[in-house]
Amino acid sequence: MKIDPDFVLKLLRESDGSHYVTAIGIIRNEIQVDQSPFAKLRNVKIVLDALDTLHNEIVQPPPDER
Repeated sequence: MKIDPDFVLKLLRESDGSHYVTAIGIIRNEIQVDQSPFAKLRNVKIVLDALDTLHNEIVQPPPDER
């Protein structure tokens, strides 16, 4: 079963500064689920992409509204 990327990003945003711990927990859960190896990899990639998106939001300042 494919996890929802928007849901994962929401979970990471709401994790109160422990983004990596939350991402690791999600990844561990996805690895332990009884599904095909390809589905596991796809879901892990979704979590890593969401973590990357969140990192970019934090690191890159918003554009100036002049």
